[in-house]
Amino acid sequence: MWHDRTCAISFGVNVALEKQNGWLILKQLSPVSPYQYLLAKCVSATAFSLLVACLMSLLALFSVLSLSLAQWLLVVTITLLGTLPLCMLGLLVGLSVSAKAAPAVVNLVYLPLSLLSGLWLPIGLFPEAMQWFAWLLPTFHISQLALSTIDATLGFPVYLHAAVLITQTLALFFVAQIKFKQA
Repeated sequence: MWHDRTCAISFGVNVALEKQNGWLILKQLSPVSPYQYLLAKCVSATAFSLLVACLMSLLALFSVLSLSLAQWLLVVTITLLGTLPLCMLGLLVGLSVSAKAAPAVVNLVYLPLSLLSGLWLPIGLFPEAMQWFAWLLPTFHISQLALSTIDATLGFPVYLHAAVLITQTLALFFVAQIKFKQA
C-alpha cells in the first residue's frame, strides 16, 4: 500500500516539469478549467495506483495473509480514495517548486509522511508528541482506514479518519487551485 502513495505524490515532479517547460501556461490559455486539469492528474495517478494495488493483491495471494474478498476490495478502495489527498499534496509541491527541486522536495515530504504516520513502524513506538503529529498526516488516516478492515486500528472511529481525510483533501485542493492560477 505504501508504493501507490509514492505514485500519487511523485507526479508533482511531472507538474513541476510541465510548469518549467511552459505547458501550464498553454493549459491556462486553453478552455480547460483548472478543475479539469486537477481532476485529470488525479485520475491518472489513481489509475496507476489501481495497477499497483492489483499487483500487490496478486502478490498477497502467495503470502500467509488471509483476507476475504470483501476485505480486499475494501482495502483497494481505501487505497484508491487515499490517493486523492496525496495527489493534491503532489500537485501543490509541483506547482510550488522548480523542476530541479521537485524530486528532492517530494522525497522530503514523502519519507516523513511514511515514517511518522506509522507505515513503517507502529506509531506507538514514537514519543507522544510524534504520535499526535501523526494525526496531521493523511497517510496515517489512510492506514487507519485500511487497518479497520481487519480491526487493527488504534480504536478511533472510522468516520473520524474519513472526515479528516476529506477535510485535508479539500484544503489541499483549494491551495493547489490557487497555485495553479499563479503558475
